[in-house]
Amino acid sequence: MASEHHLIQIAATQLRCPMGSSASCWSSNIGGHDWRCDYTTNPSRGTVSLILLLPHGNIREPLNARFKFSLLDQKGRPVPSRTQASSFQNWLTRHRWEWICDDFITKEDLEQPEYRLADGPFTVRFDIALKPFAAKATDAFVTVPPSNLHQHLGNLLECKEGTDVTFQVAGGDMFPAHRCVLAARSPVFRAQLFGEMKESKQTAGGVIVEIEDMEAKVFGSLLRFIYTDSLPEADEDDGPMVHYQHLLVAADRWIRGANQ
Repeated sequence: MASEHHLIQIAATQLRCPMGSSASCWSSNIGGHDWRCDYTTNPSRGTVSLILLLPHGNIREPLNARFKFSLLDQKGRPVPSRTQASSFQNWLTRHRWEWICDDFITKEDLEQPEYRLADGPFTVRFDIALKPFAAKATDAFVTVPPSNLHQHLGNLLECKEGTDVTFQVAGGDMFPAHRCVLAARSPVFRAQLFGEMKESKQTAGGVIVEIEDMEAKVFGSLLRFIYTDSLPEADEDDGPMVHYQHLLVAADRWIRGANQ
């Protein structure tokens, strides 16, 4: 961190100019930047304010700075009641920046000889400290794609790879499936497939579960809902809601376990 200070002398006659006026009282290049200090008089409060400026376009790279203005007495000591300081602030490029010390000097101060040198001017000490620019930390934003687990499970159902149970519905239609997927999604299937398996039989081709009271179309939709959490499109031939009603009845029995 680099720091330095400068002494700014302001003639008392300047500060006694008509209230409401302003003028520049100091400028210097510090840290590669052209700083300027203006004073402005306030007619309503009878005070003088100091304004530290970095003109527009003067900041070639971001900087982090802290400032302090102190009115000095005749012995060169800061007057605590006439000292104003800032915290570290980020000053960015492409802007005109300023820091204002409101009511830094009052009309009463102008009459106090202990605040003035022998030949009349006031002395203000300007302290500045510069350190590397502290960019505000931001969380890295990562776009996470939506889950496609349902697509993978749907593909698994369609390709029939690794199936270990087959459902036979009324009419003889066969539906191969995976016992672990069904058991994870339905306590009824878990009891049927890993419990007593009352409605199943073992054949040379594996486990077959017979379901006699459900249409093939409805059971196929039930399996797809279990695997993918998605509903089929309404069948216009049977009416838009008939198929959903049959599916709800099947879900009541095989997912919620109603009437078991």
